[in-house]
Amino acid sequence: MKSVRSVRICVAEDEPKILQNIVKKIQMSGTEFSVVTTARNGVEALRGMDEETPDVLITDIVMPMMDGLALIKEVRKRYPHTHVVIVSGHDDFQYAKTALRYGVDDYLLKPLRVETLKETLSKISERLLSDAHDSAREELFSVVHGKTSVGAPGLKETRICVLLVCIGNVHLLPADETIGPDFLAFLNECWANVRRNIERCVPWKVGRWWMIDDDAPNQKFLLLEAPAGVAELQKGAVQALHRAVEASFRPFPAKLCYSLEATGIDGVHSTANRARHALSECAEIGASQMVDIDLTEDAPAMHLDEGLHDLDLLQYLGHGDLDSCVLRTKELLATWLDEHPNQARFVERMRKLADAMCPEPEEGVDSRRTIAGIVASALVEHATRAEFTSVVSQAVGTLLVLHAAQLTPERLATLIGQYIERNYHRQVDFAAMSEIFGYSVSYLSRTFRRFRGIPPVRYLSDLRIGNAKRLLLQHPELDISVVGASVGFPDQHYFSRIFKKRTGSTPTAFRATGAGRQLEA
Repeated sequence: MKSVRSVRICVAEDEPKILQNIVKKIQMSGTEFSVVTTARNGVEALRGMDEETPDVLITDIVMPMMDGLALIKEVRKRYPHTHVVIVSGHDDFQYAKTALRYGVDDYLLKPLRVETLKETLSKISERLLSDAHDSAREELFSVVHGKTSVGAPGLKETRICVLLVCIGNVHLLPADETIGPDFLAFLNECWANVRRNIERCVPWKVGRWWMIDDDAPNQKFLLLEAPAGVAELQKGAVQALHRAVEASFRPFPAKLCYSLEATGIDGVHSTANRARHALSECAEIGASQMVDIDLTEDAPAMHLDEGLHDLDLLQYLGHGDLDSCVLRTKELLATWLDEHPNQARFVERMRKLADAMCPEPEEGVDSRRTIAGIVASALVEHATRAEFTSVVSQAVGTLLVLHAAQLTPERLATLIGQYIERNYHRQVDFAAMSEIFGYSVSYLSRTFRRFRGIPPVRYLSDLRIGNAKRLLLQHPELDISVVGASVGFPDQHYFSRIFKKRTGSTPTAFRATGAGRQLEA
């Protein structure tokens, strides 16, 4: 929310009546503008500025003892951040050129009009607000991250409420290992939504608020300046804030860790650390949460050994039964998630599962790290528990089979074929398949071709075209675009082009001639 900042002004003018007139017009420009000192020459102006340190100097040019240009030159040395406005009866280009060299904000001509003065002062007021806000943001960023000593200048008397906001789930690996550019763009849009809606998000008519980056791109601190006399947030205000933030993040859950108590600048760093700890201890997968960091207790311990040596799963692994392995893994994940574990403990359980099922991973393949990477990526990019469970169970089940069974090249070719057969109707990413199987794309392609006679890309294309033919003939009620999308071609024009290239006719023509042959038979 934009607030009004009191702007302190020094006026230097050697003519008493003109000086009085300028002061009056400043008062007419708005209550936020106040004249704190006046002077009849540059020497008096410097003395007054030393005593009052105003935000703005309004000065004439032609004055005794020290003229306006000499005054501005000296002010630039002593007070480089002071804004300067010249009010002169001389429409002289040389004066204006010198004034520009000294970096003045405006050059106004006498007689001075209230509207012109008000416009100039309002612009300066906005710059002062922006400068103060940016300066405070830099100080607070340093304080939050423990890089500035307590009592940062400019915020000494400020009371601040600290909240930590997290989109989705908590990061467990560096961002460059888990986040793609598309998802990063989505995160940025989420934060932009929060900023756009901040006026209805914050619980009071606050003067200032800041969003401070944390170590992960899906986490930020929201720092609210508490109004005078306010010692703490109200729980209802935090709930309203959480609802507004959650609406900005959909379909991803929103986690909000907060302290009701406002703190001074010296307490921001410790409060921020307590918020991070609370998020780490209490964050559940796929859940929107509000966590009072002053009431946080350690998350309940999980029974980590239960199900880790599941006999059925071991049997499936021994036989290389991928489907049963994936199904059993999915059941285990769902059972574990029903216990509402925090993320850190859940990932620890996944590592124990990898240790139990893959005691001796194939040389050069660190299955535990691979599984940890799969889990971390799924935590970041999947909004719901159901999505997370599906992705992780499929990937982890595949990895467990590969690293627990004796994987021959022939068996690898079979598994590649099974993977393509299960996923042909979706976008099949061979790079992602390479990560799942733990081998390079080129090795997978060579192995598959050795035992199947064609590269996996051609096998995928044959599978899609074959199923498209079947759908075209058996389901004449289906639109061509629906058929294409059903076999992995969401773009109808691309589907038609590929179909014709492979069969010699368009899908429409194939359906007509194929149906005719069936009737003749």
